Amino acid sequence: MIATHSNKAIDSRMKQEPIRARIGVSNPAIFGSHLLPLTYFAAPFSAADIRHEREQAAEANAQQLSLDEIGIELPDIEDGRIKQLLVPYLNDYAAVTPVPSLAVMKALNEEKLASHHWHCLQPVGAAASNHGDPIAAKRGFIKLQHNKCTGDMYSGRFHKSFVLFTAYAQNINMSACYVSMGLPALTGIGGAVHVLERETGLALSFGFGIKNIENLTHASRGANSHRTALKHQKAMPMVVSNEVTSNAEIAIIIACDDADKAQAIIAACDKLQRLCGGSLFEQQARFVSNNDLPPYFWYAQFDDFESDDWRGYITAINQRSAKLVQSGYALLEQPRPKKLARNYPHAWAEPVFSLIKLGSPPDFFRLEHVDGNCLMWTSTGE
Repeated sequence: MIATHSNKAIDSRMKQEPIRARIGVSNPAIFGSHLLPLTYFAAPFSAADIRHEREQAAEANAQQLSLDEIGIELPDIEDGRIKQLLVPYLNDYAAVTPVPSLAVMKALNEEKLASHHWHCLQPVGAAASNHGDPIAAKRGFIKLQHNKCTGDMYSGRFHKSFVLFTAYAQNINMSACYVSMGLPALTGIGGAVHVLERETGLALSFGFGIKNIENLTHASRGANSHRTALKHQKAMPMVVSNEVTSNAEIAIIIACDDADKAQAIIAACDKLQRLCGGSLFEQQARFVSNNDLPPYFWYAQFDDFESDDWRGYITAINQRSAKLVQSGYALLEQPRPKKLARNYPHAWAEPVFSLIKLGSPPDFFRLEHVDGNCLMWTSTGE
Protein backbone atom coordinates (compact mmCIF):
# COMPACT_ATOMS: atom_id res chain seq x y z
CA MET A 1 0.00 0.00 0.00
CA ILE A 2 1.13 3.59 -0.53
CA ALA A 3 0.65 5.80 2.49
CA THR A 4 1.43 9.00 4.38
CA HIS A 5 1.53 7.47 7.87
CA SER A 6 2.21 3.99 9.23
CA ASN A 7 2.21 2.28 12.62
CA LYS A 8 4.74 -0.20 11.27
CA ALA A 9 7.24 2.67 11.09
CA ILE A 10 7.49 2.25 14.87
CA ASP A 11 7.21 -1.52 15.09
CA SER A 12 7.44 -3.75 12.01
CA ARG A 13 5.74 -6.56 13.95
CA MET A 14 2.43 -4.67 13.99
CA LYS A 15 -0.30 -6.30 11.92
CA GLN A 16 -1.84 -2.95 11.08
CA GLU A 17 -2.57 -1.44 7.67
CA PRO A 18 -0.93 1.94 6.92
CA ILE A 19 -2.83 5.21 6.62
CA ARG A 20 -3.30 7.63 3.75
CA ALA A 21 -4.55 11.02 4.96
CA ARG A 22 -3.55 14.65 5.53
CA ILE A 23 -3.76 16.71 8.72
CA GLY A 24 -6.05 19.72 8.46
CA VAL A 25 -3.73 22.24 10.11
CA SER A 26 -2.97 25.73 8.83
CA ASN A 27 -1.33 27.29 11.90
CA PRO A 28 2.34 28.06 11.02
CA ALA A 29 3.35 27.84 14.70
CA ILE A 30 2.67 24.09 14.53
CA PHE A 31 5.26 21.80 12.97
CA GLY A 32 3.89 18.80 11.12
CA SER A 33 3.58 17.30 7.66
CA HIS A 34 1.40 20.21 6.47
CA LEU A 35 4.66 22.18 6.04
CA LEU A 36 5.96 19.59 3.57
CA PRO A 37 4.77 18.65 0.07
CA LEU A 38 2.24 15.83 -0.02
CA THR A 39 4.27 12.69 -0.71
CA TYR A 40 3.28 9.02 -0.91
CA PHE A 41 5.53 6.25 0.37
CA ALA A 42 5.67 2.51 0.08
CA ALA A 43 4.40 1.19 3.42
CA PRO A 44 4.17 -2.55 2.85
CA PHE A 45 2.32 -5.00 5.05
CA SER A 46 5.18 -7.41 4.43
CA ALA A 47 8.63 -7.16 2.87
CA ALA A 48 7.44 -9.09 -0.19
CA ASP A 49 5.15 -6.20 -1.17
CA ILE A 50 7.67 -3.41 -1.15
CA ARG A 51 8.81 -3.43 -4.79
CA HIS A 52 5.27 -3.20 -6.16
CA GLU A 53 4.29 -0.48 -3.69
CA ARG A 54 7.43 1.55 -4.36
CA GLU A 55 6.50 1.59 -8.03
CA GLN A 56 2.96 2.73 -7.14
CA ALA A 57 4.30 5.48 -4.89
CA ALA A 58 6.73 6.72 -7.54
CA GLU A 59 3.93 6.86 -10.12
CA ALA A 60 1.56 8.73 -7.76
CA ASN A 61 4.26 11.28 -6.86
CA ALA A 62 5.29 11.77 -10.49
CA GLN A 63 1.68 12.54 -11.44
CA GLN A 64 1.25 14.74 -8.33
CA LEU A 65 -1.99 13.00 -7.48
CA SER A 66 -4.08 14.53 -4.71
CA LEU A 67 -5.82 12.63 -1.93
CA ASP A 68 -9.11 13.25 -3.70
CA GLU A 69 -7.74 11.45 -6.76
CA ILE A 70 -6.00 8.60 -4.98
CA GLY A 71 -8.35 8.22 -2.01
CA ILE A 72 -8.11 8.48 1.77
CA GLU A 73 -7.46 5.26 3.71
CA LEU A 74 -8.23 5.24 7.45
CA PRO A 75 -8.46 1.59 8.50
CA ASP A 76 -10.04 0.23 11.65
CA ILE A 77 -7.84 -1.06 14.46
CA GLU A 78 -6.53 -4.45 13.38
CA ASP A 79 -3.80 -5.00 15.99
CA GLY A 80 -4.83 -4.76 19.64
CA ARG A 81 -1.26 -3.87 20.66
CA ILE A 82 -1.34 -0.37 19.18
CA LYS A 83 -1.00 2.51 21.63
CA GLN A 84 -4.24 4.30 22.53
CA LEU A 85 -3.99 7.49 24.59
CA LEU A 86 -7.03 8.98 26.28
CA VAL A 87 -7.16 12.74 25.69
CA PRO A 88 -9.87 15.27 26.60
CA TYR A 89 -12.15 15.87 23.62
CA LEU A 90 -15.46 17.76 23.45
CA ASN A 91 -16.23 17.51 27.20
CA ASP A 92 -15.38 13.81 27.19
CA TYR A 93 -12.45 11.67 26.06
CA ALA A 94 -11.21 10.21 22.79
CA ALA A 95 -8.79 7.31 22.31
CA VAL A 96 -5.98 8.67 20.12
CA THR A 97 -3.30 6.60 18.37
CA PRO A 98 -0.24 8.68 17.35
CA VAL A 99 1.02 7.56 13.92
CA PRO A 100 4.37 8.85 12.60
CA SER A 101 4.36 10.95 9.44
CA LEU A 102 6.57 9.26 6.87
CA ALA A 103 7.15 12.65 5.19
CA VAL A 104 8.52 14.17 8.42
CA MET A 105 10.77 11.14 9.01
CA LYS A 106 12.14 11.37 5.45
CA ALA A 107 12.73 15.12 5.71
CA LEU A 108 14.69 14.71 8.96
CA ASN A 109 16.69 11.81 7.52
CA GLU A 110 17.89 14.05 4.69
CA GLU A 111 18.33 17.28 6.67
CA LYS A 112 21.63 18.67 7.96
CA LEU A 113 21.01 19.08 11.68
CA ALA A 114 23.61 20.66 13.94
CA SER A 115 22.82 18.13 16.67
CA HIS A 116 21.33 14.75 15.85
CA HIS A 117 21.44 11.05 16.65
CA TRP A 118 21.00 8.09 14.30
CA HIS A 119 18.65 5.73 16.11
CA CYS A 120 18.45 2.07 15.08
CA LEU A 121 14.92 0.70 14.80
CA GLN A 122 15.80 -2.50 12.99
CA PRO A 123 19.38 -3.78 12.68
CA VAL A 124 18.54 -6.30 9.93
CA GLY A 125 18.40 -4.63 6.53
CA ALA A 126 15.92 -7.08 4.99
CA ALA A 127 13.46 -6.72 7.88
CA ALA A 128 13.84 -2.94 7.90
CA SER A 129 11.81 -2.76 4.69
CA ASN A 130 8.65 -3.54 6.68
CA HIS A 131 8.91 -0.20 8.47
CA GLY A 132 8.23 1.81 5.32
CA ASP A 133 10.33 3.61 2.73
CA PRO A 134 12.07 6.34 4.82
CA ILE A 135 13.44 3.76 7.27
CA ALA A 136 14.17 1.10 4.68
CA ALA A 137 16.22 3.63 2.69
CA LYS A 138 18.52 4.03 5.71
CA ARG A 139 18.62 0.28 6.45
CA GLY A 140 16.66 0.51 9.68
CA PHE A 141 17.98 3.83 10.99
CA ILE A 142 16.21 7.15 11.58
CA LYS A 143 17.71 10.55 12.34
CA LEU A 144 16.43 12.26 15.50
CA GLN A 145 16.85 15.93 16.28
CA HIS A 146 18.91 15.89 19.51
CA ASN A 147 17.68 18.49 22.01
CA LYS A 148 20.65 19.11 24.28
CA CYS A 149 20.48 21.27 27.41
CA THR A 150 23.03 24.05 26.94
CA GLY A 151 23.64 27.42 28.54
CA ASP A 152 22.65 28.45 32.05
CA MET A 153 19.76 27.23 34.14
CA TYR A 154 17.30 29.94 35.16
CA SER A 155 16.84 30.76 38.83
CA GLY A 156 15.39 34.03 39.97
CA ARG A 157 12.43 36.01 41.18
CA PHE A 158 9.13 34.79 39.77
CA HIS A 159 6.30 37.22 40.44
CA LYS A 160 3.52 34.66 40.59
CA SER A 161 2.12 32.28 43.19
CA PHE A 162 2.40 28.61 42.31
CA VAL A 163 2.66 25.05 43.56
CA LEU A 164 6.16 23.69 43.06
CA PHE A 165 6.43 19.92 42.56
CA THR A 166 9.90 18.36 42.35
CA ALA A 167 10.95 14.72 41.96
CA TYR A 168 13.64 12.38 40.72
CA ALA A 169 12.33 10.75 37.53
CA GLN A 170 13.59 7.34 36.46
CA ASN A 171 13.36 5.85 32.95
CA ILE A 172 11.23 8.62 31.50
CA ASN A 173 10.67 8.69 27.76
CA MET A 174 13.01 11.25 26.17
CA SER A 175 11.95 10.78 22.54
CA ALA A 176 8.94 12.06 20.64
CA CYS A 177 7.51 9.73 18.00
CA TYR A 178 10.97 9.26 16.46
CA VAL A 179 11.36 12.93 15.48
CA SER A 180 13.29 14.40 18.41
CA MET A 181 15.02 13.16 21.55
CA GLY A 182 16.76 14.50 24.65
CA LEU A 183 13.81 16.21 26.38
CA PRO A 184 10.40 15.00 27.61
CA ALA A 185 7.43 15.86 25.39
CA LEU A 186 4.89 18.44 26.48
CA THR A 187 2.23 15.83 25.72
CA GLY A 188 3.67 13.48 28.36
CA ILE A 189 4.00 16.22 30.96
CA GLY A 190 0.51 17.47 30.17
CA GLY A 191 -0.84 13.95 30.67
CA ALA A 192 0.60 13.86 34.19
CA VAL A 193 -0.87 17.28 34.97
CA HIS A 194 -4.25 16.08 33.69
CA VAL A 195 -4.12 13.38 36.37
CA LEU A 196 -3.93 16.24 38.90
CA GLU A 197 -6.85 17.98 37.16
CA ARG A 198 -9.02 14.89 37.48
CA GLU A 199 -8.06 14.55 41.15
CA THR A 200 -8.76 18.19 42.03
CA GLY A 201 -11.46 19.18 39.54
CA LEU A 202 -9.41 22.24 38.59
CA ALA A 203 -8.20 23.48 35.20
CA LEU A 204 -4.44 23.81 35.69
CA SER A 205 -1.71 25.67 33.80
CA PHE A 206 1.78 24.25 34.26
CA GLY A 207 5.44 24.99 33.65
CA PHE A 208 8.20 22.39 33.43
CA GLY A 209 11.89 22.29 34.31
CA ILE A 210 14.57 19.61 34.06
CA LYS A 211 18.22 19.19 35.08
CA ASN A 212 20.93 16.58 35.67
CA ILE A 213 19.88 14.40 32.75
CA GLU A 214 21.76 11.13 32.96
CA ASN A 215 23.02 9.11 29.98
CA LEU A 216 20.30 8.42 27.45
CA THR A 217 19.43 4.74 26.99
CA HIS A 218 18.43 3.89 23.41
CA ALA A 219 16.98 0.44 24.07
CA SER A 220 16.03 -1.56 27.13
CA ARG A 221 16.81 -5.25 27.32
CA GLY A 222 15.00 -8.08 29.05
CA ALA A 223 15.37 -11.84 29.41
CA ASN A 224 13.68 -14.34 27.13
CA SER A 225 11.19 -15.73 29.64
CA HIS A 226 9.01 -17.75 27.25
CA ARG A 227 7.96 -20.89 29.14
CA THR A 228 8.80 -23.17 26.22
CA ALA A 229 12.34 -21.81 25.80
CA LEU A 230 15.27 -23.97 26.79
CA LYS A 231 16.84 -23.09 30.14
CA HIS A 232 20.03 -21.65 28.64
CA GLN A 233 17.99 -19.54 26.19
CA LYS A 234 16.01 -17.87 28.94
CA ALA A 235 19.08 -15.87 29.97
CA MET A 236 19.78 -14.64 26.45
CA PRO A 237 19.23 -10.87 26.21
CA MET A 238 16.63 -9.54 23.80
CA VAL A 239 15.56 -6.01 22.92
CA VAL A 240 12.10 -5.35 24.36
CA SER A 241 11.80 -1.62 23.79
CA ASN A 242 13.60 0.94 21.70
CA GLU A 243 12.32 4.09 23.34
CA VAL A 244 14.99 6.60 24.35
CA THR A 245 14.85 6.85 28.15
CA SER A 246 16.83 8.54 30.90
CA ASN A 247 16.83 9.57 34.55
CA ALA A 248 16.64 13.24 35.54
CA GLU A 249 15.50 15.71 38.18
CA ILE A 250 12.26 17.40 37.19
CA ALA A 251 10.15 20.29 38.44
CA ILE A 252 6.54 21.16 37.62
CA ILE A 253 5.08 24.52 38.61
CA ILE A 254 1.31 24.91 38.66
CA ALA A 255 -0.22 28.38 38.57
CA CYS A 256 -2.26 28.96 41.72
CA ASP A 257 -2.98 32.05 43.84
CA ASP A 258 -5.44 30.47 46.29
CA ALA A 259 -4.06 28.72 49.40
CA ASP A 260 -7.02 26.32 49.70
CA LYS A 261 -6.75 25.23 46.07
CA ALA A 262 -3.00 24.89 46.53
CA GLN A 263 -3.53 22.40 49.34
CA ALA A 264 -5.78 20.30 47.10
CA ILE A 265 -3.12 20.35 44.36
CA ILE A 266 -0.39 19.38 46.85
CA ALA A 267 -2.50 16.44 48.07
CA ALA A 268 -2.93 15.29 44.46
CA CYS A 269 0.80 15.70 43.79
CA ASP A 270 1.55 13.38 46.69
CA LYS A 271 -0.23 10.60 44.76
CA LEU A 272 1.58 11.25 41.46
CA GLN A 273 3.80 8.27 40.70
CA ARG A 274 4.38 8.36 36.93
CA LEU A 275 5.62 10.84 34.33
CA CYS A 276 6.27 10.24 30.60
CA GLY A 277 6.26 6.48 31.10
CA GLY A 278 8.78 6.61 33.96
CA SER A 279 8.63 6.40 37.75
CA LEU A 280 8.88 9.29 40.22
CA PHE A 281 10.80 9.20 43.50
CA GLU A 282 11.58 11.71 46.27
CA GLN A 283 8.47 13.75 45.44
CA GLN A 284 7.96 17.07 47.20
CA ALA A 285 5.22 19.67 46.68
CA ARG A 286 4.77 23.06 48.34
CA PHE A 287 2.95 26.34 47.85
CA VAL A 288 5.24 29.23 46.84
CA SER A 289 4.13 32.86 46.86
CA ASN A 290 6.18 35.43 44.89
CA ASN A 291 9.48 33.75 45.64
CA ASP A 292 12.60 32.61 43.85
CA LEU A 293 12.51 29.65 41.50
CA PRO A 294 15.10 26.89 41.93
CA PRO A 295 17.63 26.50 39.07
CA TYR A 296 16.34 24.30 36.24
CA PHE A 297 16.26 24.34 32.47
CA TRP A 298 12.72 25.70 32.18
CA TYR A 299 10.50 25.30 29.11
CA ALA A 300 9.41 28.59 27.50
CA GLN A 301 7.73 29.47 24.22
CA PHE A 302 10.26 30.27 21.50
CA ASP A 303 9.81 33.99 20.77
CA ASP A 304 6.34 33.71 19.20
CA PHE A 305 7.89 31.72 16.38
CA GLU A 306 5.91 31.25 13.17
CA SER A 307 7.11 29.83 9.87
CA ASP A 308 5.13 28.64 6.88
CA ASP A 309 7.82 26.27 5.68
CA TRP A 310 10.20 23.59 6.91
CA ARG A 311 13.32 25.72 6.42
CA GLY A 312 12.35 28.23 9.11
CA TYR A 313 12.27 25.51 11.74
CA ILE A 314 15.64 24.09 10.71
CA THR A 315 17.22 27.56 10.83
CA ALA A 316 15.83 28.17 14.32
CA ILE A 317 17.12 24.79 15.52
CA ASN A 318 20.59 25.04 13.97
CA GLN A 319 21.31 28.74 14.50
CA ARG A 320 19.17 29.88 17.43
CA SER A 321 19.32 26.83 19.76
CA ALA A 322 15.59 26.17 19.52
CA LYS A 323 14.37 22.79 20.79
CA LEU A 324 11.78 20.74 18.88
CA VAL A 325 9.38 18.99 21.29
CA GLN A 326 6.11 17.20 20.74
CA SER A 327 3.28 19.45 21.88
CA GLY A 328 0.09 17.85 20.61
CA TYR A 329 -1.87 15.65 18.23
CA ALA A 330 -3.50 16.60 14.92
CA LEU A 331 -6.39 14.21 14.33
CA LEU A 332 -6.49 12.55 10.92
CA GLU A 333 -10.21 11.84 11.32
CA GLN A 334 -13.17 12.53 13.57
CA PRO A 335 -13.13 10.13 16.54
CA ARG A 336 -15.55 7.27 15.94
CA PRO A 337 -16.42 3.95 17.59
CA LYS A 338 -14.15 1.13 16.45
CA LYS A 339 -13.64 -2.48 17.28
CA LEU A 340 -10.71 -2.94 19.72
CA ALA A 341 -10.90 0.71 20.83
CA ARG A 342 -10.75 1.58 24.54
CA ASN A 343 -14.48 2.14 25.15
CA TYR A 344 -14.18 5.63 23.66
CA PRO A 345 -14.40 6.96 20.09
CA HIS A 346 -11.04 6.39 18.42
CA ALA A 347 -9.01 8.51 15.97
CA TRP A 348 -5.65 8.16 14.24
CA ALA A 349 -3.50 11.25 14.82
CA GLU A 350 -0.21 12.72 13.65
CA PRO A 351 2.08 13.96 16.45
CA VAL A 352 2.80 17.67 15.98
CA PHE A 353 5.64 19.73 17.41
CA SER A 354 6.53 23.20 18.67
CA LEU A 355 9.77 25.06 19.27
CA ILE A 356 10.74 25.95 22.84
CA LYS A 357 13.74 27.56 24.49
CA LEU A 358 15.44 26.52 27.71
CA GLY A 359 16.79 28.40 30.69
CA SER A 360 14.41 31.34 30.41
CA PRO A 361 11.71 32.20 32.95
CA PRO A 362 9.14 29.42 32.48
CA ASP A 363 5.93 29.79 30.54
CA PHE A 364 2.68 28.18 31.64
CA PHE A 365 1.09 25.69 29.24
CA ARG A 366 -2.47 24.44 28.90
CA LEU A 367 -4.31 22.07 26.55
CA GLU A 368 -6.12 23.95 23.78
CA HIS A 369 -8.08 23.00 20.66
CA VAL A 370 -6.31 24.61 17.69
CA ASP A 371 -7.48 24.58 14.06
CA GLY A 372 -10.49 22.44 14.88
CA ASN A 373 -9.13 18.93 15.44
CA CYS A 374 -5.64 19.74 16.73
CA LEU A 375 -5.08 19.18 20.48
CA MET A 376 -2.08 21.26 21.60
CA TRP A 377 -0.38 22.21 24.84
CA THR A 378 0.27 25.89 24.18
CA SER A 379 1.63 28.80 26.22
CA THR A 380 -1.06 30.74 28.06
CA GLY A 381 0.97 33.97 27.91
CA GLU A 382 0.69 34.38 31.70
